[in-house]
Amino acid sequence: MSEEKKNIFDKTKGFLGDVVLELKKTSWPTKQELTESTGLVIVFILMLAAFVGASDWFFQKLIKLLISL
Repeated sequence: MSEEKKNIFDKTKGFLGDVVLELKKTSWPTKQELTESTGLVIVFILMLAAFVGASDWFFQKLIKLLISL
């Protein structure tokens, strides 16, 4: 049983070591790139919210019109 536990701990240690190595290979964005990307995401979210809101309003009016006929 202790051999199996040792294996689990060794495997976990090896996995975490591999994670650290992969994170060192990662290219992280600069502050400017991060700021620009965040702004772009916020703009697209606002555009999507406006589209969904306008669609909701339009279909609400359409359904009310169809029900009243």
